[in-house]
Amino acid sequence: MHPASLLDIPAELRIYIAECLAGKSLKAFAATCKDLRNIADMASKEKARVATDSVLLWFRNEQSRPRHFTQREWLDELKTTVDSAALKEYNALLSACRAGDLDTLRDLLKTVSLIPPDLIWPKGRCPAVSWYTPVDQAVYSDSMETLDLLLAAGPDFTSISLHDMSRLLFGRRSWNRAMTDRLIDNGLDIHLADALGDTLLNVLCRGCCHLPKPCIRSPLPAVKYLVDKGVDVQQRNFWGSSPLSNAIERSEHGTGACPELFDLIRFLLESGSGVNAPCTDQDNTALHVACEIKSRDIVNLLLDEFNADVEARNFTGETPLHIALEKNSGDICEILLQKDASLTTTIYRHGGKMNYLEYALDMGPVLRTFYDAWIKFFGYGRPDLLLAAAAAIGDVSELERLLPLYEAGRDNAKYNVNVAFSQAVRYQREGAIEFLLPHVSSIIAVNRKIARTPALQFADRLSDRTLLKIMARAPSSEIDAYVDNVRDGHFRANILIAMLLSGRAPTSIIMPNCQALLEEAVTSHNMEAFRFLLQHVQLSDFDPRSIVQSALHYEFLEAVELLQDSGMGPVITSRESNSLILSDAVRCSKAKALKFLIKAGADITANVICSHASQFDQAPEMQPFAVAVAIGRLPEIMQMLLAAKVDPNTKDTQYQLSLLSWASFYDDPHTVRSLISHGADVNSVDIFGRTALFYAATCGSPAIIRMLLEAGAQPDVTDINQMTPLTFAAGAQTDRPSQPEHEVRDPIRSLCVRHSSRVYPAYMESAQLLLDAGANARHRDGSGRSPLSHAAQMGSSGLVQRFIDLGVDVDAVDDQGHTALSWACMFGQDTARALVAAGCDVSRADYSGTTPLQYADYDKVDGSDAVVKCLYSGNGR
Repeated sequence: MHPASLLDIPAELRIYIAECLAGKSLKAFAATCKDLRNIADMASKEKARVATDSVLLWFRNEQSRPRHFTQREWLDELKTTVDSAALKEYNALLSACRAGDLDTLRDLLKTVSLIPPDLIWPKGRCPAVSWYTPVDQAVYSDSMETLDLLLAAGPDFTSISLHDMSRLLFGRRSWNRAMTDRLIDNGLDIHLADALGDTLLNVLCRGCCHLPKPCIRSPLPAVKYLVDKGVDVQQRNFWGSSPLSNAIERSEHGTGACPELFDLIRFLLESGSGVNAPCTDQDNTALHVACEIKSRDIVNLLLDEFNADVEARNFTGETPLHIALEKNSGDICEILLQKDASLTTTIYRHGGKMNYLEYALDMGPVLRTFYDAWIKFFGYGRPDLLLAAAAAIGDVSELERLLPLYEAGRDNAKYNVNVAFSQAVRYQREGAIEFLLPHVSSIIAVNRKIARTPALQFADRLSDRTLLKIMARAPSSEIDAYVDNVRDGHFRANILIAMLLSGRAPTSIIMPNCQALLEEAVTSHNMEAFRFLLQHVQLSDFDPRSIVQSALHYEFLEAVELLQDSGMGPVITSRESNSLILSDAVRCSKAKALKFLIKAGADITANVICSHASQFDQAPEMQPFAVAVAIGRLPEIMQMLLAAKVDPNTKDTQYQLSLLSWASFYDDPHTVRSLISHGADVNSVDIFGRTALFYAATCGSPAIIRMLLEAGAQPDVTDINQMTPLTFAAGAQTDRPSQPEHEVRDPIRSLCVRHSSRVYPAYMESAQLLLDAGANARHRDGSGRSPLSHAAQMGSSGLVQRFIDLGVDVDAVDDQGHTALSWACMFGQDTARALVAAGCDVSRADYSGTTPLQYADYDKVDGSDAVVKCLYSGNGR
């Protein structure tokens, strides 16, 4: 299907498709497919829906085409209906504006008569990032002469959108006031508001995350300019946000790092933004917003310099103190309380009314602040509430003061000692627990007015000693009720263990729950409980391998020895136990556990599952030594396995990666040195045809490359894609044109992603080591590309120059007709300069008819101006 067949689609749908196809992400475009159909449905155009489906089908079939095809060719055919000759002239106009070529621009403005206003200013929509207007190009290049030439042609500013205007004026690092004045004098309306009510002032104050990249970093001068020009400083958008609230929220969105942030807020307040005026959709004031983003500095600014009202209420009746409490910001709560924020306000939470101290009981960290403020404001008039709060913060001296007061007013108390005990357990205040324990009447089932969960809901955080004390004091009726829950399968293992050890629960409940109880004893290293449980269970009641695996994982070796001595432990030397236990000990770097297993006779040469080899679709089987190397475990583990006489040439059974390949994959020179010293084969290949040298080159590890080459590694070995180590050192990404016999995930793909930028000196040194060892700089891989081509694409200027000095053909083409210069321009790399200086053909088109200059022109304006000028100087037009 050809794009021209889409011209009968409604214009709105055609523009939307063009913008989607201009994006760089196929995944992002796929996510919009449903939206495209919805637009067609809303338009009630059956023909449009059919055409949209055809577009999607055509696009899937063309996914293998170069990215540039969708970035320009579709836009050229779908954005406008002007003839191709006029469109070429318009593209030439864009290039001349970017390069600052005034002579060419004057000639083009004389001949280009078919430039409709909507081509210069796309109406009411956000253009694709690769579609900049001529005026954009002039402003971004800081060329007043270019701008004057364009303004003399009379562009229409009446249809410009707010996004287009913000991109034009502020879509760069520095703001040019003179150009802004010139644009305003020629009809640009800076008072424009979009359909959502946003003005330029809202956009600027909101921050650079809402502007094109790169954008203005210091907005204060531009904000002052707009205010001086009469832009309304108090105008709120459709969502209720004002410039002031947007400026305050900059720090939350990561855009508040500019040093003028406080000056910006101060200027807005001094320019008429009311400090106590509503500035959000919830009618929050500036102080509410500052509390919501937990900015202590802005809160101090608003209170100290502008006397913000600490009792201001928003739409739901919340004060700034409400917001700070909800955000659990103790320092801001303390600041507001020091400014006499009232504690008498009622909070509606959890289906009822609560005061600040009651709500703070649920928040934890801010409780102490509100407790002290409550005492200062109300004294000890609510001993029942204060008792619960003192227990939650673990203040035993306050508990001693409050308990007699509570006893005296017990009849009128809303809360009781049981609730206070629940709070002490919840916040792990063991001192408060021991103090309150003699006074509680209920431990397991408590009053839930404050603590809406039982006291022992959080008991797994307590020490075994404290739990034993609690169980010794628990009423028998509650113990019996808990045991009934155990029989129904609802229990906490540590609580049940404490009941058993304290003699409060029958041993008959052990057998049906022994697996969970033994696991808990192992996890907590509770030898007393473990020994007690083994005395009341049979071997058939639990899985000994699972218990041993957990004990070795937590290095609770005493439990393993006790199991073995009692005859209940598994046979550690069996293959099944080896796979379950030994691999976990190696994988988790449990040196003590591994030493114990080797001493017990575990088979360290049997293959185990390497479940942490996440680079593969399926976890490979390999020897424990390979597991240790593969996941970069401690040197102590490596040396322990080497001392046990393992084979240094072992490979995993699925991918045939050698130990050296694993060590190189994880850039571990110490392991590589140990393996080589123990006789590892440096030229051992995996199913992809790669040796360890490939992975070392991809990681950019000169130390490993040097060791491998000195040990006899071949520098020019090729893999199944006809790539060499030098290819990867130069920056190659594997697209897997070839595959081994069985489809598996290629490990070097994840390595290329991890080392996506290979322009550091380490890669230059790695490539030089390979070249010195005899690597062929003119080698072509399976797609016809040379190392020079990959280095040019990656942006490695030093390596490109090195290949040029070696006499590599700079005009060599790959299977798609791309030269190294084409790849450099396609990715906007400065390596194009070195290639042009070396005399490459700057006008040579690839098999799709695209020249390097066109590739450079497709990219964003920012960063590619120098490349375009370089190509112009090389006569690339």
